[in-house]
Amino acid sequence: MKYYIVKEGQRVGPMEMAELGNFNITADTLVWHEGMADWAAAGTMPEIAHLVAPGVPPCTPQQPQTSQQAYNTQAPIGQLPPKTYLTEAILVTVLCCMPIGIVSIIKASQVNSAMARGDYAAAQQASAEAGKWVKWGFIAGLAYFVLAMIYVIASFVLMPGKF
Repeated sequence: MKYYIVKEGQRVGPMEMAELGNFNITADTLVWHEGMADWAAAGTMPEIAHLVAPGVPPCTPQQPQTSQQAYNTQAPIGQLPPKTYLTEAILVTVLCCMPIGIVSIIKASQVNSAMARGDYAAAQQASAEAGKWVKWGFIAGLAYFVLAMIYVIASFVLMPGKF
């Protein structure tokens, strides 16, 4: 059976029961495995009681935690969630450079995925990468446009009778 724990506000897992001992589990550590309806404190789970650090009494939950409370899916307090760049990525794909735009759309979608699993650092990194790809797509589209205009102007200048 694969277990997940919440350590320092982050979900860790999946792991086997033998691996749980590497994490200094206390009676209040939240634990979940497939088949459980919600996260539970390790001190209330008889099958892993032998892994709970000695001297720490089991918790007596006054209010049960929901899975939303078990790990944070929002940006840390005082910080805005990272920008996704999805709108810009779609515009770059349609108007500027399709191959680079597709990469930027993929990176932009990773921002929301990382936030959904509560990984704010990964969301910030995906946002930075999405922004980088959007900028490169815009630059590539602009360069193509400038080169096309130079070609058209040169065509009129070098072959005035053909047009």
